[in-house]
Amino acid sequence: LDRSSAASDVYKRQPISLDPLTGPEQTAAAACIDPQRLQSPDVTADELFEAAQCFGEHRAFAKELRVYMHLNKMHPSGSHAAEVLVLLGQRYEQLDMRSKAVSHYRSYLDKYPKREDAPAVGKRAVCLARSVDDHDTAQALLSRLERNYGRKGFVIPPQTAFEQLCGPVVR
Repeated sequence: LDRSSAASDVYKRQPISLDPLTGPEQTAAAACIDPQRLQSPDVTADELFEAAQCFGEHRAFAKELRVYMHLNKMHPSGSHAAEVLVLLGQRYEQLDMRSKAVSHYRSYLDKYPKREDAPAVGKRAVCLARSVDDHDTAQALLSRLERNYGRKGFVIPPQTAFEQLCGPVVR
């Protein structure tokens, strides 16, 4: 989660919006991908990933999210699948849509529990679930961390674990 940890810090600091773009931003974002190509049944995962990245760079966040979701639907096991789930979680976190972020992080943990960054993604999901008072999800995620990565410091009482992972709850 090296990339996503750093990105997560950035996401916390920079407020963004799903408001439609205007002027030069709209023109620049329009060049990301041809709308007809986007809807083509043979559009590649790489094309979709690059388009989503382009939309994000031009602050067309609603389009970025839609393209990532489309990519996830069209190529659920593709080369970008794991990264897309984390990127969706990060973007929803940045938009303060924490429940959606938790959902994408949880999907990542379901599909990629053995990846090197899975413990860090799990920690983030626990903290976000806790921050939106979703205690059942937070507890389930914490239990999963204990079960999957117990020898890496997760076998402690839940309240202590929450405080160590997340610090005080910020709402």
